[in-house]
Amino acid sequence: MGQLSFDLEELQSFFSPVTNDEQKDVLKPLLKTTEGWIAGIQLIKLSTGGMIDNLSSEEILAKASSYIHEYFMQEILLILPQELQDFLLRTSILNYLEPSVCTSVTNELNSLTIFSELEKNCLFIEQVQAHPPVYRYHTLFRHALQVEFHRQQSYEMIASIYYEVATNLCQREDYVAAIELALNGELYELAHEWIQKYLVEIFAEGHTLLFGQWIQKLRNAQFPVDINLLVLYITTLFSTHEMDQAKKITEELLFKQNKLKWIDGFQFIAVSKIFEIMNAYIGYMEDGDLEKAKVGLQTRVNVRKNKSSLYHISLKYNQFEPRILRTFVGARGKFLPVGKMEELIHVLNESEIKERNITGVTYGLLAEILYEINDLDRAGKELEIGLQYGLRFQDPGLFIPMYLLKARIYMTKKQFEEAHMVLIEAMKETDKPYWVGMLYIMKAQSYLLEGNISYAQQEFFRVTDFINYRIASRNPFYLLVQGKILYANNQLEEALQIAIRLKEGAIQEKQIVTLIEAGLLEAICHFSLGKEDFALTGLHAALEHGVLYGYYRTFIEEDSIWPLLNKYWRIRQHSKGDTFKSVPLAYVNKLLQNDSSEDEFFANFTAREKDVLQLLAEGASNNEIAHQLQLTEGTIRVYLTEIYSKIGVRSRTKAILWAKEWLGF
Repeated sequence: MGQLSFDLEELQSFFSPVTNDEQKDVLKPLLKTTEGWIAGIQLIKLSTGGMIDNLSSEEILAKASSYIHEYFMQEILLILPQELQDFLLRTSILNYLEPSVCTSVTNELNSLTIFSELEKNCLFIEQVQAHPPVYRYHTLFRHALQVEFHRQQSYEMIASIYYEVATNLCQREDYVAAIELALNGELYELAHEWIQKYLVEIFAEGHTLLFGQWIQKLRNAQFPVDINLLVLYITTLFSTHEMDQAKKITEELLFKQNKLKWIDGFQFIAVSKIFEIMNAYIGYMEDGDLEKAKVGLQTRVNVRKNKSSLYHISLKYNQFEPRILRTFVGARGKFLPVGKMEELIHVLNESEIKERNITGVTYGLLAEILYEINDLDRAGKELEIGLQYGLRFQDPGLFIPMYLLKARIYMTKKQFEEAHMVLIEAMKETDKPYWVGMLYIMKAQSYLLEGNISYAQQEFFRVTDFINYRIASRNPFYLLVQGKILYANNQLEEALQIAIRLKEGAIQEKQIVTLIEAGLLEAICHFSLGKEDFALTGLHAALEHGVLYGYYRTFIEEDSIWPLLNKYWRIRQHSKGDTFKSVPLAYVNKLLQNDSSEDEFFANFTAREKDVLQLLAEGASNNEIAHQLQLTEGTIRVYLTEIYSKIGVRSRTKAILWAKEWLGF
């Protein structure tokens, strides 16, 4: 069957001989939904007239749904025996078809035999697990069956079937499938009850994002969600950067506190402390007022821990960011001074929160800040503590950023082999495809810093084996490394477009880290394209953000920035106006102390050649240079010929321009 299905390249050719990136973004999810089924793809093309420009994959499927449904009904379902039709319709409510579960849905004792026959006849079904046997229907076929099932049966009948099957799944301790099915069947009270019952397991087994989706479904259905669940939902929203929604629910809970005084209720003691801690932590990251934050951070959980299962929930504060600085915990890059962070860690270690994941995240954040201000030794020590917390709580949102930071420190020291070994070690600690993809992006960046563009591209292409391209192409880390690879390949316009896109996203999300990184990439692209004014303005904007919070390594890691930064520094030295004055010159000098390129370049000149260059930049004639250096004009001409050769120019005018550029005149 796989050989009879379209792959992405064939799907693209089917719709258009020439496919742009936007069409590819649409066709990839379309391929996933159709599973390459050619007749279905043909129906989609007929329903849209082959015109898919400016349409999302969802809109395309909506246009074709009636055609596909009719095909399945007329050509497949209605020619089957009535008993088999009923079996297919009833089992379509299940994502995965386990024969024993299907028996409870249909009262058919021979479910396994039916599935085997359906598979033998290629009836839009496949086996996904052999022992015990589990099957699934083709996505489009299942959807069509569900539509027909709801058309044929009453609401009461469908609800009773959903209830029976969901209860059966729950009794088998497959609580995830049970909750999903209950929500799909609009059995909201039952789903809510099970979410409460299995709350500890949901978080312990890493179903945090699912939990967030379930609560949102309940809220969309106007179902009154328990306060315990709402507080934990806030932490989920924070970890996925849905700050507006998180603040909205926080305001709801504060309003309920005014009315109901729920924080004082015994049944909410565990989450009320979580609520206070979260508010105190966020407040401290925003204003650095430790005394105010202590009220929440040092709160004592005055309940017997063995009586409160919620107390044992390990919360995750990062779902997808490769740097903690980019999370709400890291204030999206607006980091506090090291002293303030050390005060915070001291308070956390003096409280009951010491053994909680939030303390490990804070160590991780401190490590990233220390790295950014170039205190590499301390950064290495603090990251090891954060790493141990992350591994203890099995939190890839903590231990993967720590492994990435560890690799970055090795890369800073030009120890690239050690960096690659760290990334390989990290891959052994997680089976989450998304995080493995992040590690491959860092491997690509490491090869890029080594100067091995070919290997960098090879590792970068592997990322989409783990992360859906549509998701990856919106990830700032992915885009940044993609832009740097394009720049290294001299594809400057393409790299510039990625930098602009990154910068726009960073401004919208108020992400300082990415705003600086994107600004630097944009500036060096403009500089390489000969657009110096744009380059200098872009660099200045990045420096303004950097000096505000103390960024250091983000600038000096960008090797291509030195010629532009040197030019910026010289303009600042000799400018008497207000140009670029908002960035202290001392900050620029501090960054330039790491630039060895100029010293290495001028090492090629003799002391006398440097003297000649200095006078040339000042506008002296050959006669004036000879007079000041007490040499003959003929000797000066010999020196100039040698200098022209070293700087790669053929005329006096270009030599003067070069000398002014490098010497700041």
